[in-house]
This record gives sequence, C-alpha cells and structure tokens, in this order.
Amino acid sequence: MNKNNIKLSITSRLLHFKQPAGTSRGVYTTRKSFYVSISDLLHPERKGTGECAALPDLSCDALPDDEYEQLLRRFCDDVELTGKIDLEAMRPYPSMLFGLETAMAQYEAGGSSISSLPRSDGARRASPSTDWYGWEVSRKCTTGWRRNYSQASDA
Repeated sequence: MNKNNIKLSITSRLLHFKQPAGTSRGVYTTRKSFYVSISDLLHPERKGTGECAALPDLSCDALPDDEYEQLLRRFCDDVELTGKIDLEAMRPYPSMLFGLETAMAQYEAGGSSISSLPRSDGARRASPSTDWYGWEVSRKCTTGWRRNYSQASDA
C-alpha cells in the first residue's frame, strides 16, 4: 500500500432497531455507527469500508459519540501517515480495530466484498481480527456449557 495515496474518511449514522434490543444493561432502540472508508487517490475504484460501533454501557470501548469519533479520527490519521494499523494502540478499542481492519482488508483485496476474503482455515473470513468461525465456536462453547450445567444440576 502506498501510504501517500490513501485517504480515510468517517461518516456516522444513527440506526433505529426494528424491535427494541434488550441487554443486561438496558434496552436499545437506536445505535450510532461510524463507517470508515479507505480510498486510493490513484486508483479510485479501489475502496474499503468498515463499521465501528460500540454499544453504550456494554462495550469495553464505549465513549461519548464526540470522543469516540475524535479518537477514531486520530487512528485514521495514523493509518494515512504510516499505511498500517497500530494494533497495540488500538487493542483497547476493539470496535474501532474491527472497522479499520475490515476496511483495510477490503481495500487490500482490491475493493472486493469482504465475504470473498480468504480465512486461515480455507473458508471465508470477515476481517483479519474477527472471523465468523470464531463466533460459531464461541456459540457452541456457550451452548455446551449450558448443557453441561443443566445436566449437572439434574443429577
């Protein structure tokens, strides 16, 4: 990636849930999402987009909207200068890291859909830091734990 030719922009949208989403911290009816777009000044067809969205009072990197956007802008400025994502600096902000990595992966794949990106196990991958196979394993572990817990309580 030629760092001098890339531009990162941020747009935000307030999304409205079709149905209220209940969590342990309350009920959500809206969610603010920030979209990071990477474009190449020399190759305008080459783009990447990623979503950064923390849930207030639930996500570890939830901040007031203006602070969240300012910090995200700083990370985007750093990517414009260096051409790479500073993983260590972004580790405490997983929702921002996910969005930037998703945008970067799509950009590096020539602007193709993220579902077409290869995953380490040969299947498809959403982004370098989050692959959907991991979500499935996590779900199965949770389900298995519940099953084992209820079996133990039945004994």
